[in-house]
Amino acid sequence: MRQGTPVQQVTVSEDFRPWRLAVDFRDAAPVDVRPLVPRLDFITDPDCWGFPFRRGLFEISADDFAVVATAMGDG
Repeated sequence: MRQGTPVQQVTVSEDFRPWRLAVDFRDAAPVDVRPLVPRLDFITDPDCWGFPFRRGLFEISADDFAVVATAMGDG
């Protein structure tokens, strides 16, 4: 997400008005999250590491972002 950019609601149809975030996409390689689990603060239970990803959109710390970005080749 672009820092400071507000969420915006868009009209796709009369009965469908989803919320959107402005994002900048970068080239990155897929990464297996399991080796990163011990280094990610948002994963509170390593045995249930997949649970946070079920929430869909959620905020992570700058440190966690850097761990993931570095692993994906953008750090």
